[in-house]
Amino acid sequence: MTAPRRASFLVRPLDTAWLRDGKPFTAGEASDDPGLFPPTPWTWQGMIRTRMLIGKYGKGLAARSQAQIAAEIGSPGRLPSGWRFWGPFPAQRGGGLADEGGIAQPWVPVPSFVALQPQAETSGGGWQIAGRSFSFEGLQGGALSSSTPKLCRHLMGQRHGYKGSDKGWMRVDNLVFALLGRGRWDPQGVSAGEKRAQGGADLPPFVYEERRPGVAIGENGRAADSMLYFATHHRFVDGSGLWGAVEGAPAELGGQLCKGSAALGRKERLIGLEAAEPSAEFSALLAGSAALAAPWDADLHVRVVLLSPSPQLTSMPFALPEGATLMGAERRAGPDLGGFDRYGAAAGRPSRAMFGAGSSFWVHLPAANNEVDRAKAVRHLLGLEPDLRTDDESLGFGQRVGAPFDPCTGEPATGGPHGS
Repeated sequence: MTAPRRASFLVRPLDTAWLRDGKPFTAGEASDDPGLFPPTPWTWQGMIRTRMLIGKYGKGLAARSQAQIAAEIGSPGRLPSGWRFWGPFPAQRGGGLADEGGIAQPWVPVPSFVALQPQAETSGGGWQIAGRSFSFEGLQGGALSSSTPKLCRHLMGQRHGYKGSDKGWMRVDNLVFALLGRGRWDPQGVSAGEKRAQGGADLPPFVYEERRPGVAIGENGRAADSMLYFATHHRFVDGSGLWGAVEGAPAELGGQLCKGSAALGRKERLIGLEAAEPSAEFSALLAGSAALAAPWDADLHVRVVLLSPSPQLTSMPFALPEGATLMGAERRAGPDLGGFDRYGAAAGRPSRAMFGAGSSFWVHLPAANNEVDRAKAVRHLLGLEPDLRTDDESLGFGQRVGAPFDPCTGEPATGGPHGS
């Protein structure tokens, strides 16, 4: 299958960015806005589509009908057929690595299989991992049943990661190593800031929080009495920002995201836009290359990791391919997203329960009848099959990557220094 056209770009905030969800709050002396990082996919797609609209139509935008705009650039809830948004992921130019030149090095939430360690077997047929419940199923019968403790011990417990935290950030080269067993693994980090980030910090080491006061403005244009509030803003170190990509859009629209300026977040803070490709290893991971290269006529165990929050679908954040079995899962708490959408319905968006970024899943795919069927199942599992992607997945919710692993050792099954 031909890879879809992709425009990769870096958003560089030129001032602090006010990033939050769409839930309203009433200003007052005790009002507090804790902010939200990274911004939601709704905020991200709003920035992307606004930039495309202005770049394509300019002053003629007012003459365009909503139906035409929805068909050509999508709506707040649905993109044109074949489109997909990646990001936002915090990123640095070169990622702090001297040999990477102008390549953007995104950071992602530390996956639970790296951060968490099994502690004790429970009587309910599961494990407690760093105080959270881990359940497994599908292990009854056959040779696997006698290896259940070993299988569970190695699903989430990686030998080389920080343990016991449900937060933290890591560079994508370390994610590539953890999933594929190749690349660069440096859990200690190149700096104290990176070590703190991987060890459970709320933010990557190049992003800082600032608390800023504000006042609500009344109908007369003046500050309203007792309407003081405090908001959390985020400041990015020079050369850093948020990385993202748009797949499937026409070149003229994708090109609008690689130049010029736009606005992001509350109060529409100014940002600069520039082209920025990620590393080849991360691009291959996004494309599911390792799982797609596995033999189609043998069983396949895939470790799947959410890179962005995902709405809960029954007990899962994504649909499994036909014949696939969920063997284990460790759910991270995710933000309860919802709230006002100024471009959408007057009632706003309903709040929905979310799986948090970093949630990890162990999925078993049986041997397929042929290579085509296996490829479709893998692409479905990783959200890469356009015809099977939901609108939420196209907009950036539930972005996920995955790779084969050996359930008996917990190590990657794709070669490299820790491959089987």
